[in-house]
Amino acid sequence: MPTALCNNAKLYYETDGRGGSPVLLIMGLGAQGAAWGFQRPDSRVMLAQLLTVLRHDTAARLPSLAGLPTLIFKPEHDVLVRPEQSDRLHDLIPGSTLVSLPDTGHAAMMQGADLINPRLLDHFAAADAG
Repeated sequence: MPTALCNNAKLYYETDGRGGSPVLLIMGLGAQGAAWGFQRPDSRVMLAQLLTVLRHDTAARLPSLAGLPTLIFKPEHDVLVRPEQSDRLHDLIPGSTLVSLPDTGHAAMMQGADLINPRLLDHFAAADAG
C-alpha cells in the first residue's frame, strides 16, 4: 500500500484506479491502541474548507478574552494544526493556560484523554469557584 510522510505522520492511501480521489487510511494511536479512519475526500469540499480556513482570522479579537479562564491544549505532533499555532493562541489571549500534550496529534482528545480529562475537570471546577 502506498504511503506518504507528512510532518512525521505516516498516511496510507489507495486509489480506485480510475483517477478519482484517493481513499486515505489514517493511522493514529488512541486509548485502545491502533485505530484506523477511512475517508474519501471530495476535492471541491476540501478546497472550500481550505479556503475558509485560510480566510478565517480572529487574532485581533483574541486579546478581548483577557480575564476569562482559557485553557489551550497543544498537541505536539498535530500535522493539521501545527503546535506553533497553539503557542500563538496562548500569546494572544492574556492569562490563558497552555498545556502541552506530548505524543498526541490531531486526535488529541482520544490520544491524550488521560492527560486532557483531569485538566478539563480542574479547569471547570476553578471556573465555577471563580
